[in-house]
Amino acid sequence: MAATATSDTTSATATGAATTGAAPAGNFQIPTAEQGKFNIAMVLLGPHDDGGWSQAHYEGLQYVEKNVPNVHTAYVENVPEGADSEQVFRSLSRKGFNLIMGTSFGYMDPMETVSADFPKITYIHLTGYKTNNTNFGNLFGAMEDIKYLGGMLAGARAKKDG
Repeated sequence: MAATATSDTTSATATGAATTGAAPAGNFQIPTAEQGKFNIAMVLLGPHDDGGWSQAHYEGLQYVEKNVPNVHTAYVENVPEGADSEQVFRSLSRKGFNLIMGTSFGYMDPMETVSADFPKITYIHLTGYKTNNTNFGNLFGAMEDIKYLGGMLAGARAKKDG
């Protein structure tokens, strides 16, 4: 899969060529931050157009790119959990991204490790539970709310069905 660029967004894949200014990090091409802008990078477990988890995050990133002025967004897709992801987070940090987001539960520990080495960068882990209360945190919806609503619906249905 080759890298693509949309608007100001740059991307890279595990096997593709990089967009302009990207630098290699192992098997990945790391996009470059843009001078004078707030730079956001997102690391995706799968392809950005998978029709599911990764695509939903990618579309959110595209929304930010389109609707928030003075922001540059980039993403790296098809990044496996573990040592490869730590290498990608570290490379994005060195490139000067201001906010780096990871979209897989297995990115949590590598992100925590990298965040300790780059205290001026904000790291947000989507779906995790760890935080260092300074520059590494998580964003995950309260699952108990939807479980409560599911229980209410099941109870109402059981009452109606007898």
